[in-house]
Amino acid sequence: MEDTHVRDLISSPDHPLVRSYRRLDGRAARDRSRLAAIEGVRHVLLAEQGPNRIETLIVSPRLLRSREGRGAVARCEARGVTVARVTPEVFRQLSRAPRASGVAAIVRQAWTPLEQLGARGTGLWLAVRRLDSPGNLGTTLRSAWALGAEGLICLGRDTDPYDPAVLRASMGAALQLQMTRTSLDRLARFATRRDDWAVLGTSARASVSIDGAPRTRSLVVIVGNERKGLSPAERAICDAVVALPLARPGSLNAGVAASVLLYALAQPPSPANEVE
Repeated sequence: MEDTHVRDLISSPDHPLVRSYRRLDGRAARDRSRLAAIEGVRHVLLAEQGPNRIETLIVSPRLLRSREGRGAVARCEARGVTVARVTPEVFRQLSRAPRASGVAAIVRQAWTPLEQLGARGTGLWLAVRRLDSPGNLGTTLRSAWALGAEGLICLGRDTDPYDPAVLRASMGAALQLQMTRTSLDRLARFATRRDDWAVLGTSARASVSIDGAPRTRSLVVIVGNERKGLSPAERAICDAVVALPLARPGSLNAGVAASVLLYALAQPPSPANEVE
C-alpha cells in the first residue's frame, strides 16, 4: 500500500470527508447522523468483528505500517467499503492519537431495542444514567467486555458510549458490546415482566454484601453517578442494593467499583444465592 497514485490522495484538510469525520467529535453530529469516528488499528479490527458497520475507512498509506491494519483495509475494500486515502499531513490533522496509526473509520452506531435484549443468550448487563467522566465509563465498558457482559443499557440521553474519549478509554471494547437506550421506567417494566431478570444496585451504605446478591439468568447492574451514587428512582427499581466490602473506610472510583462488582458477579454463584 504505497503512495503510487499521489494524485488520488486527499491532500486538503477542508475536504468534505475530513470535515465530516471531525464533526463526529461533537455529540450533536453523532446523534443526528447515527455515526461515530474511530481511530487506530485495534479499533478498526474490533469494529470489523462487532455490530457497528464500517461505512468509510480513511487511510494514509505511508503511515499505515501495521500488517493487521493493511489486511483490515483490504478486507473492507473487498466487501465494498469506501476507502479514502489521504496524505500523512491530512491524517495527522484529523488524528487524536499521540502517534498517528494511519487508519481511521466512520462507523454506523448499532443500537439494540430493549425488547430484544437477551436474544443471544443471558448474562450481565450494565445500566448507566450518567457518569461524569468519560474515562470512568470507558473503564467500565472495558471491564464489562473482558468479564463477559452482554452490553450497556443507557438510561436516558446523558450517556454516550460513542464519545471518542469513551472509545479510547474502553480500548475499543465499546465496539463489541450491545448498546440499548431506554428510560428507567421502561427498564423497570421490562425486568418485572421477566422472572429470570433482576436489577442490582450498589451503595457503600447498603447492608447486604455482594455475596448476598440475587443470581438470576440475566442481571442488570446499575452504576450510580460518581458523586451522588444511585438516585432514589434508580434505587426504587432495584431488586437488591448491595455493598462491596472494603478493608478500610473509604470509597472506590466508579469505574473501579463497577469493575470489581462485575468480576464478583461473573463468578459462578453459590447454591445458596442461585435463583431458579
